[in-house]
Amino acid sequence: MKKYKCLYNEDMGCIGLVATPECPSNDYPVTRAHVERFVHDIENTAVDAFFCCPVDLRAPFWHSKTRPIWEEDRLKFKAVQGKMTSSQLNIHRTRDYILSGGDPVIETYNAVKNAGIDFFFSLRMNDWHYVNEANADNAIDYPTVDRFFIDHPEYKIGNLNSSNPVGWKRMNPHQQNYLVPEVREHYLSLVSELINLCDIDGFELDFMRSPNYFPEDKIVEGTQVMTDFIRQVRKLLDEAGKTRNKFIPLCLHMPHKYEYCAAIGFDLETLVEEGTVQMVVATSSYFHNESIDIEGFKRHLPKAQVYGEIQEIICKNVIDGAQIERKMTTELFRSTAQSILHRGADGISIYNYQFFRPMIYDNPQLPDEEISKETLVGITDLDYLKNCDKLYVVSEYGQSTNVLASSGNTTIHMAVNEDEKARHSGSILRLSFKTDIDEKKISVYFNGTVLDIDSDNKELFEAKSKNGLLPSNRTRNYVVPLNIIKLDNAIEVLMDNDTVLTAVELALYK
Repeated sequence: MKKYKCLYNEDMGCIGLVATPECPSNDYPVTRAHVERFVHDIENTAVDAFFCCPVDLRAPFWHSKTRPIWEEDRLKFKAVQGKMTSSQLNIHRTRDYILSGGDPVIETYNAVKNAGIDFFFSLRMNDWHYVNEANADNAIDYPTVDRFFIDHPEYKIGNLNSSNPVGWKRMNPHQQNYLVPEVREHYLSLVSELINLCDIDGFELDFMRSPNYFPEDKIVEGTQVMTDFIRQVRKLLDEAGKTRNKFIPLCLHMPHKYEYCAAIGFDLETLVEEGTVQMVVATSSYFHNESIDIEGFKRHLPKAQVYGEIQEIICKNVIDGAQIERKMTTELFRSTAQSILHRGADGISIYNYQFFRPMIYDNPQLPDEEISKETLVGITDLDYLKNCDKLYVVSEYGQSTNVLASSGNTTIHMAVNEDEKARHSGSILRLSFKTDIDEKKISVYFNGTVLDIDSDNKELFEAKSKNGLLPSNRTRNYVVPLNIIKLDNAIEVLMDNDTVLTAVELALYK
């Protein structure tokens, strides 16, 4: 099968939520040119496989017989700004486009193939958005939740899985239980529809949106059930491949640590060894995380193509009482890609990149700046990457528990995967804090060497989005001698017990 280097996952919910030059504000209707813009954004870059997520949360963007939402009266809700639920806001603009004859899935497929890029579907296998709220009495308020879910509350897992190492625990009792045959049949029907919708080059089962499939005391039994379910998907792909005279690879979207996969009911070694699964994407799900277990996946799954995923969001910063997302930077994309590839991955996966564009509900009229293709050009070329500016980050959202937030004296470990032949002119360390630290005495040691303060205290690189950037009174920069930076680095921060460190960043300038 083909060896892919850069996978790109488009959450098609972006069609109704994101502004483009063709659809710059909420006053503009969705058009085919708007739909195709999200493909044009990644043309002539390193992307060689486009993973299309053809749903808005749980709502299919094709005319599905399994989830026939477009025939439901509840989709005819009146779109009134300020009076719609979040679920209605998500879907109402794309709803208008589809009901007027638009076909965003096929339009996206054609644009991808015209760009010379291979096309995969990526189907969410148990999405949890709004499943704790939607029910038979308020279904009109939650059009992104399918009737199969709403009409069968008895299919829910029901109890909290407190040992689930990934996902949002408070949501997992509301997710559907894959031990129920009807649940598995429902998802197999969705897979079958998509396989037969167009001539795909591959298929991904997205088990990270969201990762809870069995009751806590049924994981062993559930693992065998899940193995058999995925084998049935493989059979569907093989049947389609015979008629199309091609092999259709199957990819699984998995947690970022190998051992977490078994904890939620997956026997990856069996699935890969027997040839059921050919590709695995290891992902931190939503926030940037440099600790993806590439080595573990490669060691246990030598026959699979393994990909490490790069997200769109670094963290959320609390500014004036509100949580605001801080976006990734080109430099952080490059350092993360280099790290993933250096550590033995077959390639990288890009998730949520389309959300670098402004949200339509911010009423931007026209985006301040076109989305940059530069970030994705050369992103899989190690010879190119080794001489680029880099940014390494450990944040409170970069850990599996989503908690760094260290107070008092603390030591942070940071891996810096740089080619020994790379040439850099300087390096700055930046610390971010929960509150004002102007009057605080803070000492920093980098691998045992005390660091001097950098008086400029400016952003390490120009930010494409100012949202989520902390004010200068909550950050402090330090000069780092290049000769003390290693592959594994210990950063010791000495501070008062009431001072809370939330992120550590290291910039390397070419």
